[in-house]
Amino acid sequence: MNAKIKMSLAALIAVMLFGGVAFAEEAKVDEAANKEVLSQVSSEKGKNKKVRAKGESRKRNLAIVIDRSSGVNARRFQQIKTRAKERIEKLTAEEIVSLVAFGEQVEVLAPARMVTEEVKKELIEKIDALKKDKSAATFAGVSKGADEIRKNADKKLDNRIVVFSASNAEDVVGPSSEDTFERLEAALKKEQISIVGLSTKAEHPARKGKRPMGRREGRAKNRAK
Repeated sequence: MNAKIKMSLAALIAVMLFGGVAFAEEAKVDEAANKEVLSQVSSEKGKNKKVRAKGESRKRNLAIVIDRSSGVNARRFQQIKTRAKERIEKLTAEEIVSLVAFGEQVEVLAPARMVTEEVKKELIEKIDALKKDKSAATFAGVSKGADEIRKNADKKLDNRIVVFSASNAEDVVGPSSEDTFERLEAALKKEQISIVGLSTKAEHPARKGKRPMGRREGRAKNRAK
């Protein structure tokens, strides 16, 4: 325990028990010390609030990446679309957004641009019109999202790729191992780009410690059975 605090407690107890004059001056000194400590604590809290406020005020440079592969069942696909639209609705003016969808192929549905009500409406319409595709080109989809982020990447912005996926597909196109995705995340982190995987059930198998087979590997295994 801090020496000043110990002394303050001793003085306080003495005054309460004995009402002694000898302890009065000591109590006053310690009271001043306590006020100083409380003032410092209050100051630190104020600094923390300022830091949080600064972080919260950062404008977003957002790439929304939607999984529309065959591994997403119909109910989850609708949930994914709903959540992606909700995320778009939360964006404010002067923020940046792009929209990417991946199945067997990757498509930039809306390139990066400043958010307006018209842009929000356009993106929501494009999401509503999305149909499911075949295999999951997850790595290519995330990489394409990163390309859109890079167009406006700035350390003052919250540069973020938001992946909406609930795929359990083993028929994956392109790189799919957990290590590959970890390396991709590490590389993007150096560019101050983060990845957030929002899912209605679970992230893509590659992000769960599983190593789904690529399309050719899967077919070869099935033929061998």
